[in-house]
Amino acid sequence: MSRAGLGADAASAGEVRKAVDAGFACRNILYSSPGKTPADIEHTLGKAMLVADSYNELAIINLISQKRNERIAVSLRINPAFHIGMGASPAITAGAASKFGVDEESLLPNKHFIDTLEFIEITVIHVFLRSQVLGDDAIYQYFKRFFAIAAFCQEQLSWNLSLIDFGGGFGVPYSPTEQPLDWSNAGAYGYSLSPADFAGHSRPREIYLNAAGLVAEDFL
Repeated sequence: MSRAGLGADAASAGEVRKAVDAGFACRNILYSSPGKTPADIEHTLGKAMLVADSYNELAIINLISQKRNERIAVSLRINPAFHIGMGASPAITAGAASKFGVDEESLLPNKHFIDTLEFIEITVIHVFLRSQVLGDDAIYQYFKRFFAIAAFCQEQLSWNLSLIDFGGGFGVPYSPTEQPLDWSNAGAYGYSLSPADFAGHSRPREIYLNAAGLVAEDFL
């Protein structure tokens, strides 16, 4: 899998070690876990792209990087200010606070704090709301709003993003009673996003819409 250019999604320091032993490159291992300890960070820094789930975790990564006299690229998980409901035509409503990631509304008030962390650079943002989103309009609205968050991070926070991670599970039915997504409609929605929505920060890691309406997920 590593030789094929696929990525690894790790939820513990042990899984990072397994991915490294399997030959995955650092840039292709995402380590996301809200309970990372300083020891976990110390042992995985430089071996995976660390996804920070809090401002405190950013500070810990910065301190460890400072001790090594290295500037490290990191990812930040953002809890968006919207939520997607269940069903084939789910409603998109106002979001709520979550233990996973930092709230979207808190980004600008914490800009000065983030700017003081001189030994890290946020180059990736990650948003994951839920799996089993089977409504094509909901997926379109999710992408569009996420692109807006990415644009805000680049323009208002001056982050130089190289990747935005949408999470996964879009359009994938998990039971026989669920209606599969009509990928032909989803593909049309994808193409309706303007170039401005994509400029500079469009590299979805786990899901790709193409003209045939197929989905390819790089963790298979």
